[in-house]
Amino acid sequence: AGEAALGGIDAFLTKVGVDGGVLGTTVFGTGEDDRADDVALTAKGDVLVVFASGASYTGASLAKFSPCGNETWRVSAGTLSSGGLAVAAAGEDAIVAGKLGG
Repeated sequence: AGEAALGGIDAFLTKVGVDGGVLGTTVFGTGEDDRADDVALTAKGDVLVVFASGASYTGASLAKFSPCGNETWRVSAGTLSSGGLAVAAAGEDAIVAGKLGG
């Protein structure tokens, strides 16, 4: 979608209008392989994304993006032992679920 690669496999967000036209794409992740697992919208329209990174997708992170696609912040959620991640918005807060390992 015209975005520069960050390294390995990258995750992305694409906003699509009511007419099906692409309004914008944001590529995000780390210098390793990344996989977006789930997305949620906050009450103010910000986008929450949980994603896994690394060769075996064992690094779990949560990122928040503004409605226009700019990354606001990112936090590590730990090390995944298996499976995927899920996120839900509660007002402006994020609730993340997954299976973490040591």
